[in-house]
Amino acid sequence: MADDLGYGDLGSYGQSMIQTPHIDRLAREGIRFTQAYAGGPACTPSRSVLMTGQHNGHTAARDNIPHYHTYLQKEDTTVAEVLQDAGYRTGGVGKWSLGDAGTVGRATNQGFDMWLGYLNQDHAHYYYTDYLDYNERRLELSGNAVLREHYSHDILTNKALQFIRKSKDDPFFLYAAFTLPHFSSESEDEHGLTVPSTVPYTDKDWPESARKYAAMVHMLDRDVGRIVELVDELGLGKKTLIIFTSDNGGHRTIWKEFDTNGPLRGYKRNLTEGGIRVPFIARWTGTVPAGRVSKEVISFQDMMPTFAELAGVASPPQY
Repeated sequence: MADDLGYGDLGSYGQSMIQTPHIDRLAREGIRFTQAYAGGPACTPSRSVLMTGQHNGHTAARDNIPHYHTYLQKEDTTVAEVLQDAGYRTGGVGKWSLGDAGTVGRATNQGFDMWLGYLNQDHAHYYYTDYLDYNERRLELSGNAVLREHYSHDILTNKALQFIRKSKDDPFFLYAAFTLPHFSSESEDEHGLTVPSTVPYTDKDWPESARKYAAMVHMLDRDVGRIVELVDELGLGKKTLIIFTSDNGGHRTIWKEFDTNGPLRGYKRNLTEGGIRVPFIARWTGTVPAGRVSKEVISFQDMMPTFAELAGVASPPQY
């Protein structure tokens, strides 16, 4: 799951200036939905809907603000808990947003055997952070905010690949909630778009902020490709459902020439289509027909019953 990636940011959804060959290939090899909806128009509520299966009128997280130490409570049931109980090894990387370290809502208390990333959503605004939350402790990256030796997305991707390798002989669920291409703190980058390099768009006659955003999308696409390639390399393609999506629509500050939300009106934080309709691609080799485009209306709250059914277990009673 990408963070703030717009409906129109992918080649398979009409983007022509930013190249996304790996995600576009995923679309060709599976099904591409044209009417898929996030759980909400901003990060936290959307993730809460995805994890709990409750729509935005029922889930505890209704907005990013005010920020709570935790949204999920002991009585809440997540997709990860359902799959964990069904015998799946569960791992997550990236942005959680549903419970800080030490609270009942933290990822490792909500069904994840492993979590590496940002439990607090504001912490996720720093790509060169001094630490990441790793299970019940911190992975210290001392001095990283100054030295800039470790770009967090690279660490998250490597951990995702490691989790797949370690889990290849058992059923597993990986929630890769990448932070790209979400804006960063302006204290970290003057444009609020922290990226190690603008390659392969460095020579483009675009504003610097546009080159940075395009490079972020490029990195996201590259590493989605690495995950898919590893699944296939391990011979898991025919028994692994891979889904790619975004948590809400693109941000209004993105260079207008990119047309981040394509034909849709509005942006992140709006309840018009540009805020909540998202790219949604599913590939399951041999099970999902390749090259299919669906106009079926689906949303994040559909994931809980879908995953439960695929795992051969019942959804929680309240769903």
